[in-house]
This record gives sequence, C-alpha cells and structure tokens, in this order.
Amino acid sequence: MLFDIAILGLRIAIAVVFFSSGWRNVTHTQERSVSLGLPVWGAAMLGGAYLVSSVCLIFGVYIQVISAVLIIPMLGGLYKKLVIWKPGIWGDHKYDGWHYNLLFIFCLLVFIKARGSYVLKKPFFHKEIVQVYDAV
Repeated sequence: MLFDIAILGLRIAIAVVFFSSGWRNVTHTQERSVSLGLPVWGAAMLGGAYLVSSVCLIFGVYIQVISAVLIIPMLGGLYKKLVIWKPGIWGDHKYDGWHYNLLFIFCLLVFIKARGSYVLKKPFFHKEIVQVYDAV
C-alpha cells in the first residue's frame, strides 16, 4: 500500500514537471526552440509529447510505454549537457545541470519496472477492460 502511494506521488511529481516544460514549449515555441537548439516544429512536438505524457502518467494510462518514450528526450538532453554545453552536474548561469536528466531517467526506469496499483483499469479509449498486473 505504501509503495503504491509512493509510486503515485512520484508519478504525479514527475508529470507536473513534464507538463510545465511541455506548456512552455507549446506557448513559447520560438524562444524554446532557440534555447534547446531545435527547429520550431521540434520544440512544438516535444511540448505536445510532454503534455500528453504527463496526463497519461497522472491517470496511469500506458505508464510503461510513456516512460520508455520519455527516456528518449531525457537522453538527448543528457547528451547535449554532457558533450555540447558542458554545464557540469549542477549547472552554470546559462544552462541547468545534467542532474535533472539523470534523476528523471532513473525515475522513468522505475515506472517501467513498477507502475504501482493506482492506474485506470479502463482507459477512455479502450472498449475492453485492461487487466492490471502489479509489478513485483
């Protein structure tokens, strides 16, 4: 019971950060594309993916798939910070450090292994009931 509550709390905390980042990418696309080094459409797509993913994490829909997909941009950000920008683990005045990416990668790996019991058993876009298996 406590484990499931902890996983739910961690999912919500991670989802809030992804939602905030996605919202900034969608509402300030030009500015975010420059700061991320992406084309405008790339920043918009990343923002949209973050928004959808955060809602799925909160409601427990396809947690393992969403987590695996979210690891990809986290690895891309980790690469940029380690190889290109080199701000150090805690960051400098221009860039955030890579501790954020590393922490989120490991949290997402936890969600892949153990999503917890608090998930939607019947997502709104499925006709049949999805059986939930608790990870050991």
